Amino acid sequence: MKSEAIVAALRQACPGVNVTSRSGLLGETFVVLPLQCLRHAVRLLFEQFGVRHLSTITAQDVGDNIELLYHFWAGEGLTLRTMLPKSEAHIDTITDLVTGASFYEREAAEMLGVVFDGHPDPRPLLLPEDWTGGAPLRSNETDPTAAGPTHLEQQAISEPEVQVTPGERMIIPIGPQHPLLKEPLSYLLTVEGERVVDSSLRIGYVHRGIERLCQQRNYVQNTYLLERICGICSHIHTTTYCQGVEALLGLQVPPRAHYLRALMCELERIHSHLLVLGVLAENIGFTTIFMYAWRDREIVLDIMEELSGGRVSHAATVIGGVQFDLDQQHARSILTRLDDFEKQMETLRNVIYHERSFQMRTRDLGYLSMEQVQDYCVVGPMARASGVDVDLRRDAPYAAYRDLHLRVVTAHGGDVWARTQVRVEEVFESLHLCRQLVEQMPGGPVTVRAPRRVPAGEVVSRTEAPRGELIYYIRSDGSDKPARVKVRTPTITSLMSLFDQLRDISIADVPAVIGGMDLCIACADR
Repeated sequence: MKSEAIVAALRQACPGVNVTSRSGLLGETFVVLPLQCLRHAVRLLFEQFGVRHLSTITAQDVGDNIELLYHFWAGEGLTLRTMLPKSEAHIDTITDLVTGASFYEREAAEMLGVVFDGHPDPRPLLLPEDWTGGAPLRSNETDPTAAGPTHLEQQAISEPEVQVTPGERMIIPIGPQHPLLKEPLSYLLTVEGERVVDSSLRIGYVHRGIERLCQQRNYVQNTYLLERICGICSHIHTTTYCQGVEALLGLQVPPRAHYLRALMCELERIHSHLLVLGVLAENIGFTTIFMYAWRDREIVLDIMEELSGGRVSHAATVIGGVQFDLDQQHARSILTRLDDFEKQMETLRNVIYHERSFQMRTRDLGYLSMEQVQDYCVVGPMARASGVDVDLRRDAPYAAYRDLHLRVVTAHGGDVWARTQVRVEEVFESLHLCRQLVEQMPGGPVTVRAPRRVPAGEVVSRTEAPRGELIYYIRSDGSDKPARVKVRTPTITSLMSLFDQLRDISIADVPAVIGGMDLCIACADR
């Protein structure tokens, strides 16, 4: 295994240093490193092993220290962990090594009070710039709304000022509320004439403090809380969370429940992709494509509602299985409707692929090379449209995916048109998977009873959400409430690449770039 070779190389590269490792649940390898070895270890991952994907950074309060966990993906999960004393929580940034670490470090700074020395943009990411409640996830700051010194005071900076010369350069704000945006975020576009020369963004307008709320609720209650991170991909959040908790409990989930979970995941992927195809088309004036996409999406939403009872929040997955079942008559009905849906989807695909003006509005826009995707750690259809062949359903199969035949859809254009193609073809691949799941579904129960208390331990749970890799870190202290739940959603990786995508394009093309990214700001803000 690659992780074993990496651990051996780390031990050799840090002679006399205590580098320990252990195999965790769900295939994750944890490596403990002294603080002074962290940057060297990250550099070694890149240069010697080609491991460039940083999934996220988890920061957590562990008494007198702040623990940092750097979660990498190397074809298998690899987590580097190190410890900082609370009294001097300083560590060098790794953004010069991993561009995609930028937002993760900013979040750890504001939530746990860690100072990342040398970070190029240490502004708060989710909290307002005038926040005075301290670091919300530090245990000694139990009331995050209480007035007090902020841990960001020494590093907070204002939005960069741009010298405005009349007739040459100006700033155009987009958001937080704007017809272009389906969720609140703020862009500042610096333009010269019609060309975008610079941009900045601000998120956090729908930040709900969900990770802190998880520490105040038991494991069962958190299932319904985490489902509300996103109204589009709610099911994959509960699936990822329950998968992690079940690993901590050592629960064997019934095979039929795995199939039902995967069926809901693929239906959710279809409706999510059709939603963004419609949003993109509407953003650039193609109302026919918008109407076709959202009309066809209703078929999938109806099926999901019949299965779970909900169109947005499904409450389908529980710790130990699922809360619904599927009889033979309903299974035949689903297959019939999926056949009808496929015919309508063929029509939509033909309209998209043969509409030359649609292609002209999306080609060569929002371009990301494979190298840029790797630098920003971009995931999902955004990455696959730039030729990165990665999909956790195949590479780290969960639920029923190890029993299915899956074709990973990729493209090489790296632009909005390539992302459109990937999502269209993934709809057809998801249809193929749905048929396999319904036709091959085993019999048996759909749930097993789960204990209320979870044994002490930790787990990293990864799945392939509609927008790409979704990762949960869950730590249990042996009580009925988690000690830490960290969530990194796919949108945050896309947002980090937005600056490169918008640079040097016409301001009229900004709606196409934003629409083609498939942003979910509620997911990113949490």
